[in-house]
Amino acid sequence: MPSRRLLLSSLFAALCVTACSLTPQNARVRRGKFSLFVKTPQDQRNEQGRYELTEFAGNTQLDLITPLGGVLARVTLTEQGAVLEYSDKRSEARSAEELMQRELGFALPLSMLSSWLDGIPDPSFPFSRQSEDSFEQRDWGISIRRRNAAGEPQLISASSPMPAGGLLRITLTAEAR
Repeated sequence: MPSRRLLLSSLFAALCVTACSLTPQNARVRRGKFSLFVKTPQDQRNEQGRYELTEFAGNTQLDLITPLGGVLARVTLTEQGAVLEYSDKRSEARSAEELMQRELGFALPLSMLSSWLDGIPDPSFPFSRQSEDSFEQRDWGISIRRRNAAGEPQLISASSPMPAGGLLRITLTAEAR
């Protein structure tokens, strides 16, 4: 029995080292939980899981992870465009929003997500502030629902209308930094 425990501990340590080595040096990584609600005239979907947003050297990568730990989708945004990987498929487009809309039926503004997780509008686009903890930007309503003890956003809600009366709403819970 001790040998099995030792083997499992060694395997876990090796996986942790491998995972850490895959994250680019000097990358900004943020993790948390997400809840996604998509309503269209044809149907309604709810997805839940975890997310990992990694920013490095002008690139942004968003992993949407199932509750059991599998990668639901990975979107990578570079200066050359966006790549979406999911279900053994790989698709490319000029923007992450275009790609996600085409392939997943909804689009998140990946280029603005980092600012929103900081609780501020993205400085690259116009916005209107509704209150200290809410603003509108590019047809999205953003609300900081809860802050941690340090004042950093911990629970963020973002919603946007979709064509034909649909709605897209995502709630992000940030892990402590």
